Amino acid sequence: MRFDSSYFDFIYATHTVSQMFYSSIATFQLNSKSMSLETIITMAISMGRTIVLPPEQPMYLWNKRKHKKKNQKNRFNFHDFYHLKETEEEHPGIKIITMTEFLQQAAKEGFFKDKETGKQLKIPSPEVKATWDEVESSELDELYTWLGKNAFHLTGWDSNSCFTFWPNATDKNSTAESRIKDLMHFDPLPSPKKYIDKPVPVNAPTKERMAEQMVSNRKLCHYNETMQNAQILVSTHSWGQSEDKEENGNRFLSPFYTFHFYENWEQALWTKRFVRDHFRYHDELICAAARVVAAIRSRVRSRGLVDNPDDAFNTGKPWSFK
Repeated sequence: MRFDSSYFDFIYATHTVSQMFYSSIATFQLNSKSMSLETIITMAISMGRTIVLPPEQPMYLWNKRKHKKKNQKNRFNFHDFYHLKETEEEHPGIKIITMTEFLQQAAKEGFFKDKETGKQLKIPSPEVKATWDEVESSELDELYTWLGKNAFHLTGWDSNSCFTFWPNATDKNSTAESRIKDLMHFDPLPSPKKYIDKPVPVNAPTKERMAEQMVSNRKLCHYNETMQNAQILVSTHSWGQSEDKEENGNRFLSPFYTFHFYENWEQALWTKRFVRDHFRYHDELICAAARVVAAIRSRVRSRGLVDNPDDAFNTGKPWSFK
């Protein structure tokens, strides 16, 4: 739309250029990592923060086989899949940097300091390789752990059990959380059946839109004043939950629009348009995928399996359906 590219989140104006959000999205598995990335990018925009991308990493299972082409690329970052550079160029309110750029700026400006002495901490460097884009996953884990210990470590946010609430204006008042929880209070909770073929209008009052959001009975993931004031916010992705809640990472395995709730309905629509317009794979990947699908269909038909009107095929593992 006409004004989308000039959009600034209102929190953006309250943050300094050096306030950043970093999330470690470990081994690439694009079906789930796409949802995670959409959630994390829109979260960082809603926080008004600079987005720090993880270093290059091996593609899941690609390093398990020996390729005929010895120089074939098997380490990737998100720039290899999405139009992130173009997105940043089109939107002045969005800033995306690499891990290398982040660590260089952190060393120059002294982002990391000892919590007791106030002295600047030495940022870890790769033991053998020149950059973090070249190291193995185990060594990256050491960097992630160090970052989590020396910045504000966001933990325990699971998009299946909680959701975020982004207010219409910055509110550092102690009653802000109670106001949000009042909006979330329903007795009884609305039934999901109420909304079948009857969705709430996108511009409905906040309480009505919240009612539809609350049918899954999730709790609030509250972005509070402490988080807002932190210079660096670190989020680690986790597949499981530890008994020690302080060690838990975050799981963003559901669509971003089910995790983020915006008090301002226009902000909610802008966020959905933003993801729709920018978070699609490069054309080369879509075309390559189309060729793979065509080859699979051709092979199936050549073997006489033509009775499949929906063109469906199962790529899941047996244990997926237990």
